[in-house]
Amino acid sequence: MKRLLFIFLTCLISLIILSCSQLELIEITSKVNINTGTSLNKAISDITSFKLTITANDMETVEKNFDSESISVEVLSGEDRTFTLEAYNTNSEILYKGSSTVTLIAGEDVNLIISMESVTSSNSSTINSQQTSEALYVSSTGSDSNDGTKGNPYLTIENAIDAASSSGIQTIFVASGTYSVTEPITLADGISLLGGYDENNNWSRDITSNTTIIDSILTNHDSTDYVFYASDLTNSVTVEGFTINATMDYDGSYAFYLNNSSISVSNNIVNTSGTDYNTYHIYAVNSTLNIVHNQFYCTAFGSGYSIPIYLSSGATAVITNNIIEGENSYYNGGGCVNTATTGTYDLTIRNNTIVAGYCGGYTGGVFGTRSSCNGYTSSSANITLRIDNNIITTDNTSSDFFVIFTTSPNLTIESFKNNIIYTPDSIAFTGLYKDFNASEATSDDTTYSSISELETAITNASGNLNFTDSNLFTDSANNDYTFGTGATTTITKGGIDGTTQSPIWSFTDDVIGTTRTGSSGTGWSIGAYEQD
Repeated sequence: MKRLLFIFLTCLISLIILSCSQLELIEITSKVNINTGTSLNKAISDITSFKLTITANDMETVEKNFDSESISVEVLSGEDRTFTLEAYNTNSEILYKGSSTVTLIAGEDVNLIISMESVTSSNSSTINSQQTSEALYVSSTGSDSNDGTKGNPYLTIENAIDAASSSGIQTIFVASGTYSVTEPITLADGISLLGGYDENNNWSRDITSNTTIIDSILTNHDSTDYVFYASDLTNSVTVEGFTINATMDYDGSYAFYLNNSSISVSNNIVNTSGTDYNTYHIYAVNSTLNIVHNQFYCTAFGSGYSIPIYLSSGATAVITNNIIEGENSYYNGGGCVNTATTGTYDLTIRNNTIVAGYCGGYTGGVFGTRSSCNGYTSSSANITLRIDNNIITTDNTSSDFFVIFTTSPNLTIESFKNNIIYTPDSIAFTGLYKDFNASEATSDDTTYSSISELETAITNASGNLNFTDSNLFTDSANNDYTFGTGATTTITKGGIDGTTQSPIWSFTDDVIGTTRTGSSGTGWSIGAYEQD
């Protein structure tokens, strides 16, 4: 009897442990829905099977075999999960291959499109040579009466999107050149736009050498102006490899306006400017965003707003490896991300170089929730923040400077680590964090005016550095925040090792595509650039 009781208890304990392990696994995984980006026709391409390989530094390699163009899979949450998809014929020969790297947040569903290239036509799926087996083509010397093939490209992006929507094609290649836009480019469900192609060299791709420019002069379309507009997209789209020059002339103008959509904005240079009008690089309502490897330069003068990234009604956003500069504006100027005062937000802001501008009496370096910088608007927003490995500074000398400013009582800082706060002597540096009371009275505002105060008050803050010496950077007067000769390893790598974090900070490359050389012994260069 005792033996039976012992066996029963042992089994019960094992069952409890197994249940707990499974519960923990559920809590740290994310569901990823994967589709090919080319609508491959298995009859034509002789495709009989697919293999998906998932890799990352902090997890074991996962392989999945299946026989359709889509798959759903649970994956350990964390950064830089690389999904490699291969398509085979009956002889087990690889016909097509593609890959994509994303950051996964626990419990979040991600819709991932992997653009497949023919293995026989190209041996690389990198950003500078990406090809797909089925796409439409756009050239500044093309014609909208063409059929959109390599030899007969369309003239306008808008016409290519319309054609792709009716044909089921999911990728549009845009050749180098300048495209003048006076009407918004409306993005379509699951159709990605890729710039940086050389039509004279078999449509090879190099986004640095083959500059694809969108010049947009926006003139009051229904009280708002957009360069790119997306609404209710159920399948994720990518906009990648463009230089976007947007001149705004109406109150409420946007380089990207996104509503209830999932989108990746990557490897773009975005310039916005306006006089006495509000300018936004990205304005997103209830959307899921992956914002990586971009350079944002935002200018507004007079009484206009200047906001690089504004989120409303809730959002999930991963913002990594970007250069973000916000110039002077009367309200909401500079910084990286502003949110509305309602909604639920989950934000990762990591590995960026951020230069904040003037903001109506206050300068917000990274994050803010107030509707105007010189007002005290109460906020009920639920916000989760991770701010790590950024260079944060301002070029303004006439206002108080804060890294975070908010009126939300529901702010959770999950991580504030390895940041460099650069505050030269000419800047009136007031504090790293300010929690504004929802009234004009400021006597009960919370301010952490030093690194030590912040790291004492916030559990998940550590390894941050504060410097005032301009010799730290190459040419900070002209916003060149690459590290100068006086920057030691302690400065460039920050105070902690990112490989010891969970999930691991495994940065693959920097803002211009240079491979990150960090390891468990050295960590990574702080900011948007790899500087070893």
